[in-house]
Amino acid sequence: MKAKYLILLLILIATTCALRSQSIYVEFAGRGLFYSINYEHNFSGEISGWRGQVGMGYLPTSLISIPVSASYVFGKGSNHLELGGGATYFEGYIWGDDDKFNPSINVLATCYYRYQKPNGKFYFKLGVTPTFLEIPLPRRIRFVAVPWAGIGVGYKF
Repeated sequence: MKAKYLILLLILIATTCALRSQSIYVEFAGRGLFYSINYEHNFSGEISGWRGQVGMGYLPTSLISIPVSASYVFGKGSNHLELGGGATYFEGYIWGDDDKFNPSINVLATCYYRYQKPNGKFYFKLGVTPTFLEIPLPRRIRFVAVPWAGIGVGYKF
């Protein structure tokens, strides 16, 4: 089942390779919980503008995360602010059955500092990704904001 998600992600990346303003980046923590490999498409063709991201995270203990998000990058020169939001699908467990993630979708927000030279291929980003988790309690469901952060490095092609 996990291989199907990876194959789907690779097909998505391969079919969009003809499009311009794309990048691939690795993010530690952030949207994918522990780490994720992500594809990003820039709709404007410039550093500033709208972007869409999709990725996949996997832990050998059988935890899968699939982050999907949209963001807008502000700024000129090499320093930028990236603001956005999205959702991450989680399923599996981290260490054992006692910490199992039932299939769930968690909503998140993103606020990143992004360093990318105007004509540069490599970029770096660092920021916060507060996540809103659904926690079932007796007789009610409550949403709790969990502070989270992420750091990523990418390559534009």
